[in-house]
Amino acid sequence: MPGWEATLSFTRFTAKDAQNLDVNTDQPRKLLRLFTTYQFLDLLPELTVGGGVNWEGENYTLAVNPFDATERLEQGAYALVNLMARYDLSENLSAQLNVDNLLDKAYYAQIGFYSQLAYGEPRNYNLSFRYKF
Repeated sequence: MPGWEATLSFTRFTAKDAQNLDVNTDQPRKLLRLFTTYQFLDLLPELTVGGGVNWEGENYTLAVNPFDATERLEQGAYALVNLMARYDLSENLSAQLNVDNLLDKAYYAQIGFYSQLAYGEPRNYNLSFRYKF
């Protein structure tokens, strides 16, 4: 369809040590990425809108707590929804608005680093201008 673009990717990996135990478990084993854009060629060709979903499977790490006991820190599977809109102000200048984590999903972007959990970014907005030479 003229004006429509889409990308889809899926990644799956396994990693085991010599004893056949999983390693790098703090990384998701499955990833799915879908993003699409549409440019309104006939109606308003300066405008492009898009959206996408980033899905990650579960992951975990084993960490030692302050009481010297091993705990399993885990992140369940989750999906983040993102949107964008770009408007070409001229042949060389465009403005773009991105909304990341539209649904404000709480998730851990990092687990196990120094036996800690770190939250990922909440919903956020970014307005940018781009000039092409």
